[in-house]
Amino acid sequence: MSVSLYYFTSQYCGPCKKIKPWVNQLPVNYPINLFTVDIDQNPQTAAQYNAVFLPTLVWYQNGQEVNRQNGAAGVTEQFLNNLAAQYTQTNAAQTSGSKCPFMAALKKPFFVIGTLITLFVLYLLYQKYNKA
Repeated sequence: MSVSLYYFTSQYCGPCKKIKPWVNQLPVNYPINLFTVDIDQNPQTAAQYNAVFLPTLVWYQNGQEVNRQNGAAGVTEQFLNNLAAQYTQTNAAQTSGSKCPFMAALKKPFFVIGTLITLFVLYLLYQKYNKA
């Protein structure tokens, strides 16, 4: 079970450059496989996926196309995050029988860093008071 995003772009496409940082941030924030395809370098792949407008964003969930955005009209950072959240949440609900809050928290970097700092401080205190 997976979510994939195919991002068809070109180095000469102004709107592609505008949304590129947002698209590149998606797999950092969500469990998404991102495939960036430069249509100038891979015209056969662009034709295979019928990517004739730039940018073209094609979302797949479990191997099935679930959304296609042709062009950058209406594409905002919030729009992309909403789609990513929707598809990954649906995917997680299908693959996970339980919703463990601790496991969800482990995916958040501040939780992990805070936990490591706490453990380190406890270790230092243990060392300080057990030298006798």
